[in-house]
Amino acid sequence: MSPLDQTMQQIPFGYEAERVKADVQQALASPLLDAVPSVRERERKKALSVVGTLVIRYNGTPYNLPIEVVVNAGYPRRAPKAFVRPTPDMMIRDRHAHVDGSGIVYLPYLSSWSVRCTLVQLVGEMSATFGADPPLFARPQNTPPVQQQIPTTPVSPGASLRAESTRRVRAAATLRLSQLKAAIDGELRAQAKLRTLADHAAVAEQRAASARRDADAAVVALGAAHNQLRRWVADTYQSPPAPALEADADAAALLAALARANAAEDALYELDAALGDGRVDFDDFTRDVRRVARKQFFDKLCARKIVAKRSPDRLVYRT
Repeated sequence: MSPLDQTMQQIPFGYEAERVKADVQQALASPLLDAVPSVRERERKKALSVVGTLVIRYNGTPYNLPIEVVVNAGYPRRAPKAFVRPTPDMMIRDRHAHVDGSGIVYLPYLSSWSVRCTLVQLVGEMSATFGADPPLFARPQNTPPVQQQIPTTPVSPGASLRAESTRRVRAAATLRLSQLKAAIDGELRAQAKLRTLADHAAVAEQRAASARRDADAAVVALGAAHNQLRRWVADTYQSPPAPALEADADAAALLAALARANAAEDALYELDAALGDGRVDFDDFTRDVRRVARKQFFDKLCARKIVAKRSPDRLVYRT
């Protein structure tokens, strides 16, 4: 856990905690500020304190100015407080335009504070204002204090500042590049998945169209076969002409009845085969079987009567 997270756990910022954390992190990442977060407690109230040094440029030379920025509960609706914290060998300039004798900082940016303002902008305002008019000067030794616009000990602009600035810039750039890479990789994966789904959908659509065409053709063929079967049944079971058996009318009637009964048997066999092959549905099958069986029954009954008439001793006629 970072020092900032440990510090914020002790202060009740409520629903604005994420905004406070983001603003403080942005300010700490500024090359103008070298500071650490801590907890400040006064009158049993805790606040987030950012203590460190502010880089200013006075007459083109960089200087480190000790400051403190206090963020109280209610931020960003309430403005933070800024202080100049002189070391024992420094003094606050008397009647400074933006700093009073106790070190409190007064800036137009603070007096016109709104929720759109940020800490990093405040740091920039302080650096620019104090660079033009430094609030501290070196404390004279063995002499009465003399107001001099001499800031704190100058910092070499070479090693320390450049190294720290370079490190922070590289860290920020590395983090941003990793985020962009992750986002691009995610987009590429999503596009590849969409292309695969589109290909599968196209193949499924082609298969569905082919199956629909095959089904339509099968329906047409089945209808034609069904119509042909109906015509065959109708033609087969029309009353055939009686055979020319002028000498024996009973024999002619018996022959015709047996022929119709046997034809009905063949028709029932064909209907059963058509039902098994799917060429006829069950309702048509039931209706045709009932009609054919009824005719077959009457034909067989007629044959039995003729046989009984000609052969009284035979009580049963087997077909």
